Amino acid sequence: MIPVTVRDSQKPAYYAGLKEYQKTGQVNGLPDVFRRAQGLFLVDSYDFAVPYNYSRDK
Repeated sequence: MIPVTVRDSQKPAYYAGLKEYQKTGQVNGLPDVFRRAQGLFLVDSYDFAVPYNYSRDK
């Protein structure tokens, strides 16, 4: 599972999505906010990738 960390730049859209949910019960905007947050997390995590030598497992 990919973590969701809402960044400061995403907070207006996140808060708008929460308000929409409170008023209408619809989550129309929130999935996009979460999807973008996960995408940014993945991009940031590439810097921490450690190569793995599969040949030692054989």
